[in-house]
Order: sequence, then structure tokens, then C-alpha cells
Amino acid sequence: MSIELARKRAKKFFQYHKLSLPVKIDELLKHYADVKEAYIPVDGDAICLNNDAPLIIIKSNMSPLRKRFTYAHELAHLQIPSHTGMISCTTEFLNEIDITEYYQMEQEANAFAAELLMPSSWLQSLIAQHNNKITTLIDDICQRAIVSLPAAIYNIIPLLPANYLFIINNKINNYSHMKYGSNSPRPFLLENPNYTLDNNWLAINCLDTENIDTDIMSVKIYHFKNILDETTIQKIAKHISTKSHCATICNKLVSSSNINYAHLFKNLRQYLLPGTILKIEVVSSHNYKYIFAPNTYIHSPYQNNIDTDNWYSQNCIYHTTASGKHIKITVWYCRADYKFTGNTHDRRDSKTILHNIIDYYYPDKKERASLFGRINGIIGNLNSSQCSYSKQEFYNILKQKFLSRSDLEWITNTEEFDQFLFRKNRRNISKEKLIFILNLHSNHTTRARKPA
Repeated sequence: MSIELARKRAKKFFQYHKLSLPVKIDELLKHYADVKEAYIPVDGDAICLNNDAPLIIIKSNMSPLRKRFTYAHELAHLQIPSHTGMISCTTEFLNEIDITEYYQMEQEANAFAAELLMPSSWLQSLIAQHNNKITTLIDDICQRAIVSLPAAIYNIIPLLPANYLFIINNKINNYSHMKYGSNSPRPFLLENPNYTLDNNWLAINCLDTENIDTDIMSVKIYHFKNILDETTIQKIAKHISTKSHCATICNKLVSSSNINYAHLFKNLRQYLLPGTILKIEVVSSHNYKYIFAPNTYIHSPYQNNIDTDNWYSQNCIYHTTASGKHIKITVWYCRADYKFTGNTHDRRDSKTILHNIIDYYYPDKKERASLFGRINGIIGNLNSSQCSYSKQEFYNILKQKFLSRSDLEWITNTEEFDQFLFRKNRRNISKEKLIFILNLHSNHTTRARKPA
């Protein structure tokens, strides 16, 4: 059973028993099993013996709120058909999810318990009532459902809009992590050199913030500005990738005061044309990050910020920079589509062509060996990837990757090198065809073979 199915089962259970909040979970569990409290020497909050006569042993030294959730968790094991036998349970919310079957059962039981004690439909109605005041919302949930602070927090996050960010610090385990509204992917966040989040960037994107601080955890809640709709984001991407509109749209973006840049730049990337590179920089902190459009493999050979920008400017078709009060946007549009041509009458294989080029320019034997290794390493890395490329895509990627290697420019700028790539690509495509034919023949032989 999946976590979502466990939640659905809890909803049906709630409706069938006509329950109301706060759920009298101790009475419910005792209706289905013999419940005892005792010292448990193993790691966990309870032991569930889910056989013909279910027995639940609950750890005696637990807080009342944790005990309530444990009762609901154990009830889940009794209600989910696949949970049988002896189960040593933990209801710890802050643990990372393990993919093993055992931990899958525990996560299903947690989901059932959470839905039973805090029905999602009820949570959604509370979210609407509290008008973005998250701390008062959480307090209300804790009091009315009689649940712990972590339980309330982790169950409202998936129901909140995507423009919420929670930074949660578990003081007991000294563990911090981030969660996002609607369980959405991480937005575009800029960091300081020590990998902490840039507070200036967060302030630019936020409407307001809230804080929760207790003995066991601290939570920083960021409410970002509204997220632009997909149609608007697609239009922005189209203008950025168009030379005649790029400067205009960038100036509009940096001068706006109501844009959620964190989600804009996360969602924008997928719509940019191949070859588009963006640099987003915070004016006050000078922290920055580059964004590469899909199928863009050209990368500066430099580590230094200024040298990198200069290199992109020298190797692009066009570029523009727009500076505002808070952010600076630089756009480079580089060539990402190359005409796949070569001399078909040249019967030399790729290895021979490469030897001819390197032997001509580099007489030193050790240097030649090093160059062969670097060139074949780039091609081999692409060949070993799990992606399937057409011959045109393969050629485009190689051209971009080799353009990024200043140490190879004397070789890669020759016409012979284009012929090498042409032959190398045709050879790779031929190998794919050969593998396909062999597999086809193997499958045909297997089907044709008669049983003994």
C-alpha cells in the first residue's frame, strides 16, 4: 500500500466511525486490540503484535502528545491489511524516509495516523481561515487536534501554496533541513560562500516571515511573493531568448518590486532556448548563480567570476546586462545548434584523423598521449551517459563541450577536427544500429526456437 492509499483508508475510517475532533484515539485503539504500557528496551515507541488477538505494547515514558500519535500509528498497523506480524514502531517525524519495506510500513502508518488525527480537509479549511498567519494556524491545530508541534507543521506543509519555505532545525538531533509548500521542488535560492542561504535574496523575494522557537525545534517560515503563472513565464523566456526583446524584458524584471524571482528563475529554465545562459546576482551581497538552458553544454573554462563572464561575452552571439536596485541579470545567448556536415568521401576513420591532427601540432609523445586522453575522456563521458541522443544532438553537445576547453582550442578550431567529430558521430550511430540489429536477431531467434 502507498502512503496516499494509507491516507485514503484513514479518511474512510474517520467517516465510518463518525469521528470528531479531537479524536478519542485511546478508546478507538482499545476497541481493536489489547493495549498495555511497559518499558520497551528496543528502539521505538511501541510493539505491535498483529495476529489473531492483536496486542499493542506502548512505551510508558512518553509525553501525552507523542503517546496520542503512537496510539493512532498502532491503529494504522491494525487497519492496513499488509501490516502483519510483529512490528517495532517509531513515530519520529524528523527521520528521513528509508526505502526498505519496513520503513515503508512505518511511513504508511504515520500517514494514516496523521490523517486520522488531523484530517486534510479540516486542515485546508483552517488554512483558508487563518489568512497566511502560519504560527497562529499551527497553534490552533495543536490545541484543537491535541497533537505535537512537529506533527502539525509537517502536515500543513504539503497543503500550503508552493510559495512557502520552512527552515526546520531539530535541536535534539542538531539537524536542519528545508521544506517547501505543496512539497514543491526547491526554488532558485542564492547562497553565501559558506553555503548558508543569502538573507538578502530571501528578503527580496518575501512578503513576510514568521518564527517558532521551542526547546526541541526552531522554525523559520518564509512567505514568498506570488508565483507567476506558466503562460507569463513562457513569454518571459521567449523574450529573453530573442535578441530584439532581451534587454527590454531584463530591464522590466530588475525594476519590478513584486516579482517572486526565486520561483520565476526555477520555472523559467525549462522554457529557455538551448544556448541561453543567465547570471542572477544580488546587488547588496554580490552572491550569484548561473542558469543554463536545457541542452546547453558550453561552460567557461575559468573559475574566476570576472573571467567567466568575459569568456561568455567573447564566445556568445549576443549578450545583455540589466541592473536594478536589488538584482542584476546578465544574459548570454551562445550557439548551441551546429550543422552536422562532413566529407563523406573521406574514408579515414576518426582515430586516424585525430592522430593526424595531434601528430602535426604536438611532436612530444607525452603531450600527445595527454591530449588523446582528454579528448577521448570528453567523448567517452558522453557515450557512457544514460541519455539517448540523435546524431545531431550528439554533435551539438560535443561542439559545445569542446568549445569550453581552452586547453584544446588549437586542435578543436581546425577543419580536420570537425571531420573527426563527423566520423566519430557516424561510428557511434553505426554501433547503435549494430546493437539494435543484434538484439532484434536475438529476440527473433528466441521466439523461433521450439521447446525441447
